[in-house]
Amino acid sequence: MTPVSFHIKIYSDTVCPWCYIGLKTLEQAITLYQRTYPGGSKDFFHITWSPFYLDPSAPIPGILAETRIAQKNGADRAEGIKLRLRRVGKAHGIDFTFAGKVGNTRDSHRLMYLAGLKGEDVQMMLAKELFKAHFEGDADITDHVVLIKAGIAAGMEEKVVVAWLESDNGGEEVDREAQKARESGVNSVPTFEINGKRLEGAEDVSAFYEAFSEIKETLC
Repeated sequence: MTPVSFHIKIYSDTVCPWCYIGLKTLEQAITLYQRTYPGGSKDFFHITWSPFYLDPSAPIPGILAETRIAQKNGADRAEGIKLRLRRVGKAHGIDFTFAGKVGNTRDSHRLMYLAGLKGEDVQMMLAKELFKAHFEGDADITDHVVLIKAGIAAGMEEKVVVAWLESDNGGEEVDREAQKARESGVNSVPTFEINGKRLEGAEDVSAFYEAFSEIKETLC
């Protein structure tokens, strides 16, 4: 079979726990596909990230994630939401702490945009660094110190990251992309676009696998 290139765009917000779970699910599906689908090991996967603002009016600095969940859903529902996230997260190798701080994500998306200019691998590494620091640590997603640390860990030069964050570089671009996402029908995240085919949600490995298979059959 002729090798196929899968182009996957992930619509995501950096404070979305289901986006972190969705990334893990996608990676599991890719691994399964490459190991089991005929010729799958020779196919290529290109993954990019597109910004989405769950709450454009969120504050700077951020507030404790645990507090924010309770504010949005009520104290009773909040406990159930955290319990489910911990259970699903554990199955995906994620240890949700709810100790991170949730706030305005525009600067984190601007940094993701810069990482994308450096390459898909750099952008993916940054996404993972931000998710881990926020969801499995106690990082404030609005804090430039946190963002700089993540940028360096992703392979970018400190002075470049600092200068970028101190400016408004990438701001117009991420605002425009976030608006375009909503106008195109993206209403929740994570949403995945695989060679133009959209999938919503985070937990179903088989949905990704089926999408890969259908696209492969169409292109071959």
